[in-house]
Amino acid sequence: MRYAVSVRTTLDIDEDVLCAAKDIAAQRNQSTGKAVSDLLRLALRQTSHAPTRNGIRLIERSADAPRTTLAQVNRLRDES
Repeated sequence: MRYAVSVRTTLDIDEDVLCAAKDIAAQRNQSTGKAVSDLLRLALRQTSHAPTRNGIRLIERSADAPRTTLAQVNRLRDES
C-alpha cells in the first residue's frame, strides 16, 4: 500500500537510530524520511498478526514441511 500524501512532522528519535536510518537511506539511495517510512511499515506489518505463545513469536510451518521430532532435537543437541 502506497500513500500519495507526505506529511511533515517532528519526532524525537534516538541518535543511534537516526544514524542507522541515515545509513540505510544512503545504501538504498533514498531520503531518510522514505527509509524510515519503509522501515516502520515493515515493522508494523510484521507485528500485526504474529501468533505468540508465552510471549515468543511463533514461526509458521509450511504445510509440506516435515515435523521435527524430539529424537531429532536430542540428536542435534548431543552432537554439539
